[in-house]
Amino acid sequence: MGDILNIKNFNLYVGRYSGRPNAKPPEKELGWYLNNAIHERLPVLALRKRDAGDESPLSWTGGRNTRIAVNVTLDSLKAWQAFRSGRPGAGEKIINRLSQELPWAVVKFQDKMTDCGVRLVREVPKLEWSGVDRVVIAMADIVGKISFLKAKQAPMLGSKVMNFMLPEFFPVWDTAWVKSALAAEDTSDESLGDWFSAAAKKRLSKLPHASPSVQYARYVALMLKELYATPTREYKAILAAYVRYSRVDRSTIKWHFADLAPILFEVCLLGKHNG
Repeated sequence: MGDILNIKNFNLYVGRYSGRPNAKPPEKELGWYLNNAIHERLPVLALRKRDAGDESPLSWTGGRNTRIAVNVTLDSLKAWQAFRSGRPGAGEKIINRLSQELPWAVVKFQDKMTDCGVRLVREVPKLEWSGVDRVVIAMADIVGKISFLKAKQAPMLGSKVMNFMLPEFFPVWDTAWVKSALAAEDTSDESLGDWFSAAAKKRLSKLPHASPSVQYARYVALMLKELYATPTREYKAILAAYVRYSRVDRSTIKWHFADLAPILFEVCLLGKHNG
């Protein structure tokens, strides 16, 4: 049984069986509402469906629909002030650069996952360790590269951008809540073991954007370790509870999302440390 990814931590997040009966549940306290994680991504994922039909999630082509989806993503994040900067015009420069470069960066990432033989991050724990390394490096690389355009240390921006484009792979990392929750977890080399190997760490440490990439790699490795430890029955129970509490129609979720593993992991992590 996973120490993070379990129904107890999900229930703590939504305030069910809370040990703090007079306090707001983490969902309301943090403002990370279950339905928003679905609704805010639907315009982007609908464009993915136009390209691929039933072939998603690794189905962005880099064409018109991909470019529109990237701009929708950037507009949504801009509304959250994700590009705010103390330097005049810096945010717009980042947006313009991502608008041009991100469509093909996403396609290249998809190609790497196809070469690894996975369509979802939940399939990664089934790979040989060399395959796990390739996935962790690819995910951390693209998140770090995007994040480095704004912040030299934190993987927040890249994780949010990629969570919109491929929510079946990328969990969101943020400085307000996830960072503090991770600080309470053991993400040392010894604890993560082969989920974040010495070879992967060495490879990422040589990148210009090493700091955000290595941080995100540890986050991804922890998620993979939890996915491996969580029985299928427990995972399905968490997924069913998420759908029920989100009050989003099940068919809507099933049509647009191939899986919710990264979102479920975020919710359980935050429930564990804020419930």
